[in-house]
Amino acid sequence: MLDHSKSDWNTPIELIKIRKVCTDTSVPRLKILKYEAGAPPGRRFQLEP
Repeated sequence: MLDHSKSDWNTPIELIKIRKVCTDTSVPRLKILKYEAGAPPGRRFQLEP
């Protein structure tokens, strides 16, 4: 494991400000039907009632 001192880190070139833009969002529940390992993994889902 490398151990670098923070004193040699460069200052950021660009700062990104993140803000929340929506509050009333929801994600439906999903049931996994199939999972196949890989890169990316193969997956099939079904919406739950």
